[in-house]
Amino acid sequence: MTREFDLVIFGATGFTGRLMVEYLAKQTNNKCKWAVAGRDSARLTNILKKNNAEGRASVITASVDNQQSINSMCSRTRAVLNAVGPFLKYGEPVVKGCVNEKCHYLDITGEPAFINLMIEKYHEQAKKNNVKIVHCVGLDSVPADLGAQFVLEQLKVAEGTSLKDSSVHVESFIEAYGQMSFGTFSTIVTSLNNVSIFDKKEKSSTPKSTKSKKVTSRGIGYEPFVQSYVVPFSSSDPTIVKRSALLEKYHADGQVPFTYGHYLQVKKWYNLLLIVLFGLTIFVVTRFPYGAALLMYLFTKLKGESLGGEEASKDGYFLMPFRGTLQTSEGSKVVACSVGAKGDPGYGETSKWAVEAALCLLFDVDDNKNGGVITPASSMGKHLRARLEKIGMHFEVTSTTKPKEQ
Repeated sequence: MTREFDLVIFGATGFTGRLMVEYLAKQTNNKCKWAVAGRDSARLTNILKKNNAEGRASVITASVDNQQSINSMCSRTRAVLNAVGPFLKYGEPVVKGCVNEKCHYLDITGEPAFINLMIEKYHEQAKKNNVKIVHCVGLDSVPADLGAQFVLEQLKVAEGTSLKDSSVHVESFIEAYGQMSFGTFSTIVTSLNNVSIFDKKEKSSTPKSTKSKKVTSRGIGYEPFVQSYVVPFSSSDPTIVKRSALLEKYHADGQVPFTYGHYLQVKKWYNLLLIVLFGLTIFVVTRFPYGAALLMYLFTKLKGESLGGEEASKDGYFLMPFRGTLQTSEGSKVVACSVGAKGDPGYGETSKWAVEAALCLLFDVDDNKNGGVITPASSMGKHLRARLEKIGMHFEVTSTTKPKEQ
């Protein structure tokens, strides 16, 4: 595919979009031809000037309110990295433009409802057009997706064979510290406001073969494995990991029946209570007309555009321990792994991972394979993992147990 640009960052004047531009502008040795896009050309030009990239990148004016402008943007580039959320509200015109103009698409959404809607509406056409639609290339859900894939690889190594005639249950327990912007809060509110859509789409898009009758969902409580209280975490991570399981045939006949659980670590019991109350409050308020709008108005009045300031937190980090349990006729085996990185995971690190994912999709993998609404693991896998390890993310095996007699 020959286009004027390799990559367009759409939404480059937003909080995370600006960080993406800053990171990409520093990659002086890459061969990427890129541009920034959004509604305000003057602000876009200023972003490039601020990052000394005015002579190396171009400006495109486009808005989700004007489908023709989106289509025009997509027709000029090989891939679009979309930073404009909430994606359930603003994302579809960009996906539609990419599919129609045969341009690859990546985003940093964390909204299961949006992901499942795009699968339903655009997967088959994207597959036909050989367009790769890759959601969740940030904190949602690169660590979980690549981490689960890494755990499966280590179980194969530990078993010394394929995982045929076996079953695997993978659990991840995220611990993170960073800041929350208005965009993230808006995404949370939008997701909970559309939770009925999420439930319907999730049930219809989750393959039956990923569900194990032998695996009981873990509730809220103390987990000795991570020495912390844990709570089931309804982010995009389970949606993406299960999508990878479907696309990569983790659970196909003759392969490995696969199940996945995702949890948030909470070190103190009172913080656990606050998190539960926070979620319940947002859920209840969004049941009322204009409830979501009220919450977002209050957020901007109380905290401004970001919780913790515009500067990405230098004290931020994330750590995601994984536990993979392999069950065979001869017994069970457990592999413990860890994925983590320093830096604010929601913004500073997410912007880096998203740009690296875009570059990986463009330059490291076969451009003629894996069209459709796919995932970081199914589209890039080890290639993306290698890129992320070079910039500070770790993938480590922490322990392996021997098979237990049944």
